[in-house]
Amino acid sequence: MGNNVSNALELRSARSIQEFWMDFLLEEEFSVTSDFTCNFLFACDPALKYRSTDRVAHSVSDKHGEADLVVLLSAIRNPDQSERLALLIEDKITAAFQPQQAERYRNRGNAGKNDGLWDSFLTILVAPQAYIPVGHGFDAAIPFERIKDWLCLSDPARRAFKLRRIDEAISKKNATGVQVVDAEMTAFRAAYYDYLHSFNAGHGTDFAMRPPKDTYYGDSWFEFKSNALPSWSEIRHMASAGNIELIFKDTEYERSTGIAELLEAGMELIRTGKYFQHVTIRLRAPKIAAFHDFDAMQKDVETTLIGAEQLLRLFRRHQARFEEILIPARAKQKTLGKSL
Repeated sequence: MGNNVSNALELRSARSIQEFWMDFLLEEEFSVTSDFTCNFLFACDPALKYRSTDRVAHSVSDKHGEADLVVLLSAIRNPDQSERLALLIEDKITAAFQPQQAERYRNRGNAGKNDGLWDSFLTILVAPQAYIPVGHGFDAAIPFERIKDWLCLSDPARRAFKLRRIDEAISKKNATGVQVVDAEMTAFRAAYYDYLHSFNAGHGTDFAMRPPKDTYYGDSWFEFKSNALPSWSEIRHMASAGNIELIFKDTEYERSTGIAELLEAGMELIRTGKYFQHVTIRLRAPKIAAFHDFDAMQKDVETTLIGAEQLLRLFRRHQARFEEILIPARAKQKTLGKSL
């Protein structure tokens, strides 16, 4: 493929590194690499000597919640004593601690000891160094930065791949900080969800959002669908920025510019997405600032949803033309992605 194709679409993951990816990376190392486990155990407690790995389990749930990893080992604490040891591991990148999380790990360890599943246990936090707080409450905390030293020392290609993944996790923490559930934003999102149903009833629209759940500070994008739109399209309200957008995902911009002649006053055709892979029609909307008070912002939300209704009407009025332009552009974009 030539440079024009390479410049048209950069092949990258659409999602950032997730904690379950790190869980799997660690699960693999504990399962297949005794040197890794030996180094990890020594970092947790130098008094313990590794003998063998008996079992590794991911996402172990019980009445105390969920452990990201449970590693059952045979270990020696002194020359005459071998013990069944459980490593109870919590993996973090940006998610905030849950209430009494370290305590629940300790309760899980004691319960397993009482039930004869293991003789002893260690509770361990694994996270970027910048995440690990003083007084975290775990028996040990192992930074990702230290784990990098133990990975795949005899396999340079596999080591390089895993180091990139860990660096992504560290960079994500540094870029986003710890995500703490924000009560005001959670309440605002719930009120927005309820109001959207009222707006639909009054305007004959069918906008649908996902049911609200706990929301992090700054999570001020509201996404919704309509049955009138194709499955690869959605409407996005970027509340803090003051934009309402109709997005056509994974669509080549250069092949979509014919849409511009269909736009109404105040609308603009732009590229959006982390890698500019989407074609978007944008309308300006009131900026939402007071997320602590939905009632005060309700009129601005209504104005924004009227803008969303305007975007939806535009698509329905010119649907045949939109599809004539967008479907080939989307197919071309997907072809480019496969060929890179």
